[in-house]
Amino acid sequence: MITVACVLKTGGEYNRSHVEALQFMVDGYPFVCLSDDPTVPGYVPLKHGWPGWWSKLELFTLPGPVLFFDLDTIVLDDIREFKSVVLQNEFLILRDVYRGAARQSAMQSSIMAWNGDMSYVYDKFLVNPEAWMKELRGDQDFLEITVNRASYWQDVLPGALVSYKANVMGKSVPKDAKVVFFHGQPRPWQQNEVTYGSR
Repeated sequence: MITVACVLKTGGEYNRSHVEALQFMVDGYPFVCLSDDPTVPGYVPLKHGWPGWWSKLELFTLPGPVLFFDLDTIVLDDIREFKSVVLQNEFLILRDVYRGAARQSAMQSSIMAWNGDMSYVYDKFLVNPEAWMKELRGDQDFLEITVNRASYWQDVLPGALVSYKANVMGKSVPKDAKVVFFHGQPRPWQQNEVTYGSR
């Protein structure tokens, strides 16, 4: 069975309610949340105090199969069809909505999955996290230079994962969409075009 995972590092705009909303949207799947808030559903304690998105690199201590969603994600439909592609790919990630047009290997870490052991990613970062955080802009840059082999959601499930900004905003949700991912503003709870927190 695939484990659905998320990360909540408190102190920013995300809180327990956003974890609860994601858990509700993926109801029926084992669920864990790496967090420094022990009250969240599926609590697994974060080991380090890495700020913001850097805490996502602790995900790679989890053995696969794992399906990760950022907390600003809306799951529209049952994700059972994701299972086969997760099990068939070592590592899955989004191709960056904007940078991917110029460079097909550009990564966006809003939705990731892996089948097996990805702990080498965590181990590499752990050697000198302060240096990596100073050198790079974020976790996505680190993944691009570290992951051995990646497949992209847009290639294996065309049309199933769509960007709110690029594919939905001011239009309508594409008929084949299963998941809407957000990046930047607005957040899912700040718009009224896609219902947030239910499916």
